[in-house]
Amino acid sequence: MRINWIVCAMAVMALFVTGCSKAPQAEIDAAKGALEQASVAEADVYAADQYAAAEDAMKALEAELTVQEEKSSLFRRYGKAKELAAEVTTASAAAADAAVAGKQQVQAEAADALAATRELLAEVQKMLAKAPTGKGTKADLAAMKADLEGVATALDEADAALAAGGFMEAKTGADAAREVLEQVQADITAAIEARKAARR
Repeated sequence: MRINWIVCAMAVMALFVTGCSKAPQAEIDAAKGALEQASVAEADVYAADQYAAAEDAMKALEAELTVQEEKSSLFRRYGKAKELAAEVTTASAAAADAAVAGKQQVQAEAADALAATRELLAEVQKMLAKAPTGKGTKADLAAMKADLEGVATALDEADAALAAGGFMEAKTGADAAREVLEQVQADITAAIEARKAARR
């Protein structure tokens, strides 16, 4: 009986050691899949902080797996790896959800920015048409006109990006175009004020 008991105990211990020393592949695969889904959702663009947290969790998981794999099979323990895999899965899901909300927000912001910038473009075009002309202004006016043409092209490209789902690209394009318009507007205003001052 004693021998049978010892044999049973050794068998149970062997099963325990085998179970603990085997990498939790299902959990690891689930973690990788969740991170991939977050990437597909463009979480790196629209939920950058949450995606970075998921990536950090994956790096920690990979580091822990490396530590365990470098040990003898009898001493490998994957309890921590399971916990880290769960963290990756949870963080990745949160990043994917945040990306959906972030994308919707940026889409609305891009649409608003494009509409506002087109209004500003029309305003600055009218200002340019009334800008003072005369000696030494021809080159400046030509440069401003070229800037406005460039803005119009940039806004068309931003509209196309918005329609294609490139919401961040569209917003960035609209913001850059607005900066150019504000500079041209300031230059025209300065030219008008200078003309007024010269007539006094």
